[in-house]
Amino acid sequence: MKPLFFIPLVIFSTSLSAQYYTFDASTDLYENLDKSKSLNDSMTWENPHYDIPIGFDFSLYDKTIKKIILNGFGWGGSLTSSTKGIYTLLIAYGSDLVDRGCNMISDTITPESKSNISYQLDSVNNRKILKIQWENAGFYHELADDSVSSDYINFQLWVMKDQTI
Repeated sequence: MKPLFFIPLVIFSTSLSAQYYTFDASTDLYENLDKSKSLNDSMTWENPHYDIPIGFDFSLYDKTIKKIILNGFGWGGSLTSSTKGIYTLLIAYGSDLVDRGCNMISDTITPESKSNISYQLDSVNNRKILKIQWENAGFYHELADDSVSSDYINFQLWVMKDQTI
């Protein structure tokens, strides 16, 4: 008689939801934010963790959120929101970013930042816009290799709410 093997059937359940978003890309020249509030206040950062108030109710995956969390998950450009234990991840930039003033040898936070992270709330043409800016951000692996950061990036993430809807 051949032995029978029992293979348990495991059913995983997850809830998926869809929401319509509009993505706009621009070819304008990059301009730094002019009235932004610094999140790191001249302190260096490696895996930054900051709470950013949105300034308006923003709907993300059918949940209304009032703040975005720049998290310390290892991506310098990832943001999360949490509503009742449900986390939403938004990766603003895929590389692991780091402050170019960071001392990778001692792994200490110092008041010698070369890479500011800031935000600003604007209202333009009946739209409220939260703008988050990474200025002069370096790349973790380049800095970790030899403590030199030659390459850098400047970018912004804009979150908008159209007030006419």
